[in-house]
Amino acid sequence: MGAGAMTRDVDLPNPDAKRWQALAEKALAGGSFEEKLVSRTDDGIRIEPLSQRSTAADPWPRTNPATPWIVSQRVDDPDIARASAQALEDIAHGATGLSLVFEGAPNAFGYGLPRTAEALERVLDGVPLNRVQVRIDAHPWSRAVADWLLAFLSKRRSDPTKLNLSFGIDPAAIFAGTGRLRTSIEALQESMPQSLAHFFSMGVPGVLLEADGRVFHNAGATEAQELGTMMASVVSYLRMFEKARQPLVYAAPYIGFALSVDQDQFLSMAKVRALRKLWARIQEACSIPASTASIHAETSYRMMTMADPETNILRTAIAAFAAATGGADSISILPHT
Repeated sequence: MGAGAMTRDVDLPNPDAKRWQALAEKALAGGSFEEKLVSRTDDGIRIEPLSQRSTAADPWPRTNPATPWIVSQRVDDPDIARASAQALEDIAHGATGLSLVFEGAPNAFGYGLPRTAEALERVLDGVPLNRVQVRIDAHPWSRAVADWLLAFLSKRRSDPTKLNLSFGIDPAAIFAGTGRLRTSIEALQESMPQSLAHFFSMGVPGVLLEADGRVFHNAGATEAQELGTMMASVVSYLRMFEKARQPLVYAAPYIGFALSVDQDQFLSMAKVRALRKLWARIQEACSIPASTASIHAETSYRMMTMADPETNILRTAIAAFAAATGGADSISILPHT
């Protein structure tokens, strides 16, 4: 449905913005229009008191605009048996994706699956992988878990072309979240292009490298700072593949994004949409044919309260709505307690 579908056949008066502002200033009785009615984000971006209908084109589409967003259920119970049962129950009740969060990941928040191949296999045992997206949150062990997952898929003889995987490898987020890297930058620059070539030869659809802004958001970054760090990460990936003499047109679809959404509904919606435009601009600057951004949104951890935690249900509901209407491809909601 287009932006104007609901009002296309309705004869609405043409509002005069200047006349409205004059009436507003009169109602303020001498008060400053700028100080009373105009607000700004933490980045200094101006927010007008009256929003007018945009004359620009419709927002950039999701990766699969004809299908609903993926309901990605977080699985982070350290007890493997409980985690496995939870995953199957979540899928039975409508989840279309699983976010496997391992201990030590920046967004594990003290929980997380054990970092073993056995834990991965037991949690995915019985999961219909051809119908469920699988995300891996395992910083800084993402590469090892990716190898375990590929071995598990080979053991199950799963058809790689029918899967939807996200391995979430992001060296910048690893370093920001833990203060260290398990391998040197030089080793990463050598191994990542090889991994991409392996993925491409297998025909595995999904995300290998991810620009993850969640760790920066939860550390206090503003919206622009979060987006800026993500764009810096994605440009570093493109440079890495260019240095390895791999065509960027093949690398770009294997790069994804993860960000946080919070209780500021309209600002979160704008952030998701801005991310798509930024990625499109980077591809244009690099002369890469446009490919839609694969965006995973997770509700903000820093917005949660310990006092009256039931109010967190409202916060996460607003954040999830913002992610959906902003155009996220998959959404995870943190528990309210």
